[in-house]
Amino acid sequence: MSEEKAKEFIEKLQSDAELKEKLENFIATAGFTCNLTEIRKVAWDLMMAQYLKKLPASEHWE
Repeated sequence: MSEEKAKEFIEKLQSDAELKEKLENFIATAGFTCNLTEIRKVAWDLMMAQYLKKLPASEHWE
């Protein structure tokens, strides 16, 4: 999926309650008890952790 298509998907997910519900149902059916907000937070935290490791002297920040 291109970044542009990924952005379109996120925009649709934010504006389409039915799509959001389907995705949340899929997550639950797969046996997970997290919601999209929690997934977004984990994704953000992981992304930031990867980014911060690349900055000069980042080993001193923890």
